[in-house]
Amino acid sequence: MKKIILFIMMLVLSGCSNNYTFMDKAKVGTVGKHNIVMFDAGTRNGVQYYRPQFTSDCGKIYNAYYDSDNNSVTCLIRAERITNLRNYR
Repeated sequence: MKKIILFIMMLVLSGCSNNYTFMDKAKVGTVGKHNIVMFDAGTRNGVQYYRPQFTSDCGKIYNAYYDSDNNSVTCLIRAERITNLRNYR
């Protein structure tokens, strides 16, 4: 019984924090019918791009721009395709 109480106390004292500073730069926008969390991916040839937070969101987006970056394949979304763009927090 002592071990269970000690374990529970350790969990409570260690705490869980949801203060992820990288999310301070996140944006939320609507692409088609989907609300997607994304990050600024910079400007290329005068066009602003955003990168979805999750790779699985790329499959939901029709006609996304795919680019190789650091030996991985990621998709980028043109700013003109995003409506209702706002800060995550």
